[in-house]
Amino acid sequence: MLKRTLHIILILWGVVSLLFFLFNILPGDPARMLTGQRTDKATVDNIKRELGLDMPLGKQYALYLNDLSPLGLDKKPPYERYKSLTLLPLGNYKLTLKFPYLRKSYQTKQHVSQMIGKAALPSLLLAFSSILFAVMVGIPIGVLSAAKPNSWFDRTALSVSSLGMSLPSFFAAILIGWLFAYVLGQFTGLNLTGSMY
Repeated sequence: MLKRTLHIILILWGVVSLLFFLFNILPGDPARMLTGQRTDKATVDNIKRELGLDMPLGKQYALYLNDLSPLGLDKKPPYERYKSLTLLPLGNYKLTLKFPYLRKSYQTKQHVSQMIGKAALPSLLLAFSSILFAVMVGIPIGVLSAAKPNSWFDRTALSVSSLGMSLPSFFAAILIGWLFAYVLGQFTGLNLTGSMY
């Protein structure tokens, strides 16, 4: 169990590190993207300082890992980025147990954890309803297909399910939206943007 836990930690560290260095190697400047092409150097420098992009890459990486890990080193009172439980004071720093700090969105300036929290309930509702639909429709179709192998129903069910599995989900979503909101909109009362109901 300990060996598997260590493997999971190493894999997570590898993925997080790969993403960090990949986004720092790829061309493009987040500060420039926020301000647009026609801006002065002082504005870009201020945004870089606010995002911490003016620091050396090693320091950015250490802060990034500190923000994501459940154990972190945090400066004492003047500055705390996250709610934490102090485990051990270490001079000007303290070892803390905390939730990961996912920073702020470049565009909305909201905390990413708050944005994820707002999207979590609708996502769970969508996942639950799609699983419920799949069980209520899929099991009876599977039972009927198993009861009458090689019949026209079995072949049709196999063809439709193969087609459904091979379509990319983003394309299937557009097709389903078009069918139920545009073609059959007067019967379903749905629109293309959808709603929780």
